[in-house]
Amino acid sequence: MSVVDDIIKIAKSDNPEQLLEMTVSVSHESLYDAAIDAYGSWDAALVAALEFTVRSKSATSSAPARNRPDLEFERRPGIEAHRPVYASTSNGVFFYIDGKEFEVTVEPERLDLPYGAGVLDRFQYIGTTDAVFMVSNLGRFYGLDQRMMPQWMGESDVRRMGAVFPFENDEAIWFVMPRSAMNGGRLIHITRQAKGKATDVDQFGKSLDRSGKEAFLLNDGDEPVAVLYGPEDSHVFAASAHGQGIHFDAGADMRSMGRKAVGVNIMKLDGPDDELVSAFMTDGVEQAAMVTQKGLGKRVWFDEFRPQGRGGSGMQVCKLETGDRVVGVVPSHPGEDIVISTSIGRVHRMGAHHLPLMGRPAKGNSIIDLAPGEEVISVAALPCGSRD
Repeated sequence: MSVVDDIIKIAKSDNPEQLLEMTVSVSHESLYDAAIDAYGSWDAALVAALEFTVRSKSATSSAPARNRPDLEFERRPGIEAHRPVYASTSNGVFFYIDGKEFEVTVEPERLDLPYGAGVLDRFQYIGTTDAVFMVSNLGRFYGLDQRMMPQWMGESDVRRMGAVFPFENDEAIWFVMPRSAMNGGRLIHITRQAKGKATDVDQFGKSLDRSGKEAFLLNDGDEPVAVLYGPEDSHVFAASAHGQGIHFDAGADMRSMGRKAVGVNIMKLDGPDDELVSAFMTDGVEQAAMVTQKGLGKRVWFDEFRPQGRGGSGMQVCKLETGDRVVGVVPSHPGEDIVISTSIGRVHRMGAHHLPLMGRPAKGNSIIDLAPGEEVISVAALPCGSRD
């Protein structure tokens, strides 16, 4: 259980006076130490537990029926459809794709790539910007003028980012943010081993520094799955490969730390073969899309994931078939798109409305026909790219 969950459990007992700081520091020493580590003081931990309880009761009382109609939508591509989509490959090649050249398709297609690039395994849309900040798989932070970003040109080779930045061995760009992300708020990273940290953006600066600052530290064998940016009072959702998801208040549950820190526990994993696969900020999110390795997918009303204290086991995202795993959960709207990539290099950009709207326990429907041995390896949200 998380610190907040433990505090609430004691508060519901016959003797809630055990929550007095002088008492809890003796009778629940491990809880007290964990609270100080996570929140800085016992009073701050109590406030976080109180805020969580109030939010949970509000969410429960206002949650609508699961059988409500879908969101009304009209698929109308806007200027967003022409803006860059950033992509990276399994062998560390990073570039942007002109939005006009990245079309919605009826079936999965192969995009021509430079020789030796591997397969496309990561997509990201950030809107328009004159400069970008990027974070690597090793947790280092870089800045670059948009005009220097390599552009996808089919099989033609592109400039490797290792020629621009002083990369270490096996380092590659995995995440990209607009320059406006540094105007205020915090940067939050989430890792496969369920660690996370929030850092005030003023610790990074706004200069386009190519030297590579440490954005966060990683434990041995760990990798980042998301780098998020937003105001301090943001909420975050993280999903695991075994089909669990946790929705928590990052403002209350994650105090700001310096750049050179690993962070705190985000969620309890279900054994050594489980891992976090995706995370996103939830403010304004009405629906989320889920896709599995075997090509099953669905949309779900996001308010089915009530807020919980950070560090717990979370709630069920879907019922998985034997041997299947969740690839990712992303914010979704039926009037916008998702893009799926597979282990043999096929890519499918489709309208999100093609994913059925189901409840949390549902396993989803097949949304892509896979060849023998082929698996889905990534999913990302994109703006509307066609009227279909």
